[in-house]
Amino acid sequence: ALVVTAAGGEDDAAHLDAVAVRRSRRGRGIGTALVARALADAAATGHDRMTATYDASLREFYADLGFTATSTIEGTATDRTAADRLRGVRPLPAGADGREGGNRG
Repeated sequence: ALVVTAAGGEDDAAHLDAVAVRRSRRGRGIGTALVARALADAAATGHDRMTATYDASLREFYADLGFTATSTIEGTATDRTAADRLRGVRPLPAGADGREGGNRG
């Protein structure tokens, strides 16, 4: 499963909300293919970068896809879902008109 949203407003980033692959199917390139398609779609629609929020244990997966971790999200004892999460960003190539991202008219 893959969920991507646009940040909207003045921000020209697409945001990768979730990538999920069944444990029995992991290690086959499915997650990589899903993210690669999301990156291509975001670039084609004029986004200049994609952001993602992910578990620290997935740092290498996202780094291999060109994401740079830009910050850490700190959780609390009552909010364990945010503990050890990272925010990452990846620039996107120029859109179809040759401009560097941000060409959504």
